[in-house]
Amino acid sequence: MNNAYKCFWNGMEMEVYANSSYGAQICATGEFQKVAGRKKVKTYDITVVLCEVKGKQITHSGEIPV
Repeated sequence: MNNAYKCFWNGMEMEVYANSSYGAQICATGEFQKVAGRKKVKTYDITVVLCEVKGKQITHSGEIPV
């Protein structure tokens, strides 16, 4: 089952479906490279955030538990 991830690079973002965050990063690298043209997209420059697991949305919060 693929999870949904949101990937960010160089001011751009895209949603990717993959089994792991590493898989999402690799997939997003190829997609961002198509848009980037001659500029080389490096996997370590891509930020990956989990958005959905098994169809359930994940909410990230900056709140610190008390």
